[in-house]
Amino acid sequence: NSLLKNNFYHNYGTRNGNRFAIEKHRSSKFEKSPIYIGAKLFNKVPQILKDMSGSILKKKLKELLIINCFYSVEEFFQCKI
Repeated sequence: NSLLKNNFYHNYGTRNGNRFAIEKHRSSKFEKSPIYIGAKLFNKVPQILKDMSGSILKKKLKELLIINCFYSVEEFFQCKI
């Protein structure tokens, strides 16, 4: 419940309205929290996958990770998917 999407802050549609808002912070400890990492990971996933659910999402996400073979989270964030 603490994660808000960008469209929460505006009364009009924006290009990134369905992405989770990343909170501003001052510490590197916050960057290691599950809330921060989860929001960043979800925002990086392609929109096609975000629209899926259940076992189809699981299968397609697994295919994406196998095809690209990321060795670290940083490598995932740097990749253009």
